[in-house]
Formats: sequence, structure tokens, C-alpha cells
Amino acid sequence: MYYLWLSRYKTLALWAGLETLFIGLAVRSYYKPVPGMIKPQPAFARARHQLAHA
Repeated sequence: MYYLWLSRYKTLALWAGLETLFIGLAVRSYYKPVPGMIKPQPAFARARHQLAHA
């Protein structure tokens, strides 16, 4: 029974670590965009741009 709890908590710790990593990367890329990546524009800004150059 002890090993069952141990494996359960190891799995939880692994998932929590992965989730923290991805949230950290998302927050980091929001505040400091990764060089070379195109920042997505809101749809209305894109539509306005297309109308201006129609």
C-alpha cells in the first residue's frame, strides 16, 4: 500500500512540475516575447489592416 501512495505522489509531482514549467514559459513569453516569433494580433486589428490595404 505504501508503494501505491508513493507512486501516486510521484505522478502528481511530475504533472505539477510539467504544468508549472508550461505556465512559466507562457508567462515569460507574454512579458518577454521569444525573438523570432511573430506575436499574434487580435482579429479586429488584422481586419482593419486588410481594409486599409484593400
